[in-house]
This record gives sequence, C-alpha cells and structure tokens, in this order.
Amino acid sequence: MHRLITLLYCLSASAFLAPLQRCHRARRAITQKAANGAEDLNALKVADLKVLLKERGLKVSGKKQELIDRLEEHAAAEAPKPPPAPTPRVTPGNVPDAQLAETIVDLLVTEILEARRSNTTINPDTLASKREALLARGGTALEEVATRRLAAAPHDTELAGAVALVRGFQRAEFQLRSRDAMREILRAATLGSAQLDDCFEKLSKEGRLDGPFARYVEELEQQQKAKPGDGLLDRVLVIVRDRVKAEGGASKELRVLARALRCSDEDETREFLSKEFSISLDFAARFEAYVEAAAAFADGAEDGGGASLQGIGRVREVVGELRRAMPV
Repeated sequence: MHRLITLLYCLSASAFLAPLQRCHRARRAITQKAANGAEDLNALKVADLKVLLKERGLKVSGKKQELIDRLEEHAAAEAPKPPPAPTPRVTPGNVPDAQLAETIVDLLVTEILEARRSNTTINPDTLASKREALLARGGTALEEVATRRLAAAPHDTELAGAVALVRGFQRAEFQLRSRDAMREILRAATLGSAQLDDCFEKLSKEGRLDGPFARYVEELEQQQKAKPGDGLLDRVLVIVRDRVKAEGGASKELRVLARALRCSDEDETREFLSKEFSISLDFAARFEAYVEAAAAFADGAEDGGGASLQGIGRVREVVGELRRAMPV
C-alpha cells in the first residue's frame, strides 16, 4: 500500500512539473532569441513577444511590429553608453600646439557660458583643468577665441561675462607662474652663474620666459624704483630683463654658444654640449657650422680676439671631438 501511494505521488508530481519545465524552457528560448537581435524578434510569435514585454514591464498591446519596435527601443535605452572622451590633459612638458590650445580654450568658454546661462555654479576644476592651454604661448589662444566669438556676437552680455571670467583666471595664473619663476631665478642667483644659466635654460625650454613674464619683470622694476633696498633683487632684475630679451630674439645657436663660453674648462664644456647634441643631430651639425663662423669672425677681429678667441677655440675643439664621435 505504501509503495502504491509513493508511485501515485511521483506520477502526480511529474504531471504537474512537466508543463512548468516546458514553460521555463520556452521562456529561455524566447529570451535567447531576443538577445540575438531584431531578426530573431521577427521570428517570434506575438504571444512570445508579449512574454518578453511583460518581463520588462512594458505594454503588451499593439500589432506585432509595434511589439518588436517597443522591445528594440527598450534594448537601445538599456545598452551601456561609452564613457565620454577625456579632455586632453596638458602639462608643462606637454604644451599644446596653437590649434589644440585654441580648441581647448574655446570649449572652456562654452562651458562657462552654458553654466552662466543656466545659473549653475561654475566648478573651479573646470578652469584649473585648462590652465596650461590658457598659459601656452603667452595666452594667445584665449585672445584668438575671444576676438572671434565677441566679433560674431558683439551684444551677447553673457558671452562677454564668460570671457571676462576666463581672462581674470588667466591673469591670476600668469601672476602666480611668473612669481614662481622669479623665485627659482633668485634661488639660482645665490648659488652662482652656472646655476643661474641652468635655471634660465630650464625656464626657456618650458616656455615660461614669455611676454607675461617680461611684463611681470617690468612691474617689479617699477616697484623697486619706488622703494629701493634689496640689492640682490635689483641686480637680478637687470639680468632677468636682459636675458628675457635675449631669449626672445636670439637664435638657439647663439644661446648655446654664449652658455658654452661661460663654461670653466673643457670638461664642463663637453658635458654641456653633449646634452645639447643628444637632443638633435641636425642641431649639432648647425652648431658646428655656427662655431666655425664665430671662430673666423673672432680671428679677424681688430683686437686679435684675446680671451674671446681662446674661449671659442676651446668650444670649437670640443664640438669637433663630439661630432667625430657621432653617427653620420
């Protein structure tokens, strides 16, 4: 009797579970087809489409094509979106070219303008992230963008306000950068002429001896005239003013030769020129020709050349030695 009851129980359970299992298998098949794309959705029956719609909490009414469209729209809305492209990051060693800097600044003005029009608080990071583009090449990118956009919309007060805000940030950043550069120069001046030369060379390569820095130096000179007292600062300001002018107008060959002539001996000259030549073989060839011309000029000078001729002779000898060791 007990065996009979167990058998009947198993049969009844099987009869109940079989339809349920078939239903689950059918639903999995429908879901799999839906995941395979629009072609499989067209192959499904209306009843199957309604199952999918119901699972997603969507309306189940309408013709077959309407049901398919509803599923596809839902799938597109739920699809993961690609992350936004990052804003190009600019660092002092990665100064953007003129076109890239202008594009970055143009985007910044647009962001500030949209924030002002929507009465949204402007995130300081928005300005800070574009700092190097704003400072690159003396800040010319902002002036290009401002001139173009204000000319196209001369009566747009919101745009004028956005440009004024960015200009204010740029002025403050130029002031901070110039102050930092001057601190580095003063520190180097206390260590000796070689360290001062190295400091100027570093600042020049970083593009920090530009127009805004020259104006900063002029302002400092005016302030010192009104309240003299710091002898070191007075002397350094004269040096800085002259060096900024020289860096702006002199060729690289002249700057390197001037620095090489200030080296104390052949070893120091060799170490300095080796670094310069390692950057570019083309520059090494140009500099060799430049030194030959300078030596010929010094040799023909009325005073016989003197110490200058001796210094150029030393540089010329070191240049020839380095060039012979370089690949052709």
